[in-house]
Amino acid sequence: MKNRLSVLLGASLVFCASASWGANVVVTTEDTGNNAGAAGTFYWALTNCNPGDTITFNIPGTGTHYLKPPTGGFPLLYRKHNVTINGYSQPGSSPNTAAITTSNNAVIKIVLDGRAGVDNYTDMAYVYYGTLHTSVPAIDNSQLYGDGSNSPTGHERGGYDPDSLIPYAPGEVAILGIYRSTNVTIRGLALIGPGIADDGYLMAVAQDFGYDTAIKERYAYDNGTCRGFHVAGCWFGIDPGTGLDSGGGLGIAMFRHRDRNQTPVDQRRPSVLTDPNDEGVPNGENSSIGVAPGAASPRAEFNVFSADLQASIGAELCRTRISGNQFFSATDIGRYSDERAMAMLFGTDGDGINDADEGNLFNATLSVYNTRNKNMVIAGNTFNLELDGTRKNVYMVAIDGLGLDQGSQVRIGSDFNGVSDALEKNRIYDGTFSVGVGGSAAANASWLSLRGNELVNCVAPAISPSQLAFWGKFMDVDTLGSARPVLEASSTVRSLVGTCPTNRAPYSHIILDVYVADPEGDIAADPQGKTYLKTFEDNGPGDANPAPGAFALNITSLGLPAGTKLTVTATYAYESRPSFGPVSIAGTNVSYEIHGGVPTYGVLRSSAITGPWSSLALTTATNGVVPTVGATSFYRVSGLSFAQGTSPFADSVALAP
Repeated sequence: MKNRLSVLLGASLVFCASASWGANVVVTTEDTGNNAGAAGTFYWALTNCNPGDTITFNIPGTGTHYLKPPTGGFPLLYRKHNVTINGYSQPGSSPNTAAITTSNNAVIKIVLDGRAGVDNYTDMAYVYYGTLHTSVPAIDNSQLYGDGSNSPTGHERGGYDPDSLIPYAPGEVAILGIYRSTNVTIRGLALIGPGIADDGYLMAVAQDFGYDTAIKERYAYDNGTCRGFHVAGCWFGIDPGTGLDSGGGLGIAMFRHRDRNQTPVDQRRPSVLTDPNDEGVPNGENSSIGVAPGAASPRAEFNVFSADLQASIGAELCRTRISGNQFFSATDIGRYSDERAMAMLFGTDGDGINDADEGNLFNATLSVYNTRNKNMVIAGNTFNLELDGTRKNVYMVAIDGLGLDQGSQVRIGSDFNGVSDALEKNRIYDGTFSVGVGGSAAANASWLSLRGNELVNCVAPAISPSQLAFWGKFMDVDTLGSARPVLEASSTVRSLVGTCPTNRAPYSHIILDVYVADPEGDIAADPQGKTYLKTFEDNGPGDANPAPGAFALNITSLGLPAGTKLTVTATYAYESRPSFGPVSIAGTNVSYEIHGGVPTYGVLRSSAITGPWSSLALTTATNGVVPTVGATSFYRVSGLSFAQGTSPFADSVALAP
């Protein structure tokens, strides 16, 4: 993702801020379900903590402590910013130290125990314009837009069902609920439920526009958000006292507000971005599920999601990282909003810090639905292997729902920028890719980069007549299947000889990645690369054939024995990094120009050069005006800087001596 971030512009004056440390609110008594509000209980701590506080635990006894919510559930963590809940503070607890592909060895002593059923969960339903639901305090968004009528334009909507007339509907309940609270951190808890047949959520995060009635770009609304949410070192659906699964509906639910009304004056964002199917505020900005950027102890932040969940995560997210998690149930992420800048990361960010410990283990499907117009990185993950590294011998859909005909730009694997390239590969065994590429692909900016991965017995994205338009954006191809490079039988241990379609403007580079071929893919007539070896460029160093689209690659340095089967992909790319041009400051406004890059651009602001960053605008224009805030403001522009589309794998060839 970092290669999509551009030059930073800083406009600063002297800035001084004071900080105050929050209190330590200590839980000393187990919640029994019948002692709600008693001093020292978790219920009491949620009620009495203030913004900036830390909830810690010091419950007598060496065993596992089960905190049971009362009828109606624990109180919401509501409008309490910068609160930390630290389960590892309980004596006898300790965070994980094991690698992501081995058994998690955390010792968790604090369990939020929802096994009694959803009647003891907190209600996450938003107000239905006059009827407040049972959460404490009630989620009251009655001041948001809506006339209160039972009509498509009368209600705010959202939740797991896109057609729901209200964001979280009655019946959507959670053991632990978080609402309108930014920078909440939750560590070292286990959350358990009655089992997979239960529809309740173990943890839920909700947000809306807050009480701000101004018309802004939607990411500028701070009042109702849950930005900066971080959950780390937690177990979902696993009882640490017995080691047994005890799950429920979703491990984590993170749903957003959507405004059903689309009139320009009330939609809460500039009318130029209006889309009647695409309104809302993703609640994941600067959030992390698992390992946060620059974590001091990344393995301590690994989360584990039980197979006894309907889904590990059910969410509509944007600008969120999901790194360092063990998923034994499906991960179902939907993203409807039109935000390309800083979109979604699954796995390692490739910044050279903690990259070996940022990948996820997926033993269930990563499902990404309605992914139109997104940037997405899936890197450094392991799919469909047991914890001991052996194969499960069960075929599964590894990555599902990628909609390239919706304008998404997806990198699965390495960006090959020289930083942590080998750590960015995904290991995918016995799995399929479900990639939708429809007839509209030629008219949008979608692309799929699939580079440097370890693929064994997978079904790679197919080429069909409807997908020919997609590949035709990058390469000169006009017949079905001709997008695949061809390797010649004359290839030897010294020279890999073949051809690939020539590039089309503006894709000026043809990058050739060489792999040892997967023998199982050969048997199944679905060639794929098992072991990445080296990258060349057509007509670059190491290519002895000067004809465009024809290559004779010098592979002598690889030291391969005769008979080795190789395959290649051709990636068609161009690079154009966006940057700020002339800038002027007048009063509280900054005027700018953008040069280079590929729209849509994101203009972001921060009060510190290290972030966090908030989006001010999404625009296709190359100039604009944004406001300053406070005595210090820093700005940067984001946008697509390296567009690339990867061909299918070539049929393998055995090297002659």
